[in-house]
Amino acid sequence: MMFDFDPVQTLGIAIMVLYTGMLLIRHTSFLRNNDIPVPVVGGLLFAVITSLGDEKLGGKQADPSRESVPGSSWGETEQSPDN
Repeated sequence: MMFDFDPVQTLGIAIMVLYTGMLLIRHTSFLRNNDIPVPVVGGLLFAVITSLGDEKLGGKQADPSRESVPGSSWGETEQSPDN
């Protein structure tokens, strides 16, 4: 399952992640005593939740429109017919 977010939604998610990190630091003495930054705590929590959600939803689905085309891999140059 793939989600597409516009810039405003992405900003909203980022703000929620930061506030979640602040709440976790405020209520966890280990994080508070070791000066773990708010973005690190919130980002790590978001990464764990996202990876668990991806695993529960069946992993990544192949997008048929992005299948590789023979001879179109990165770094290859197309040869002109007159060479």
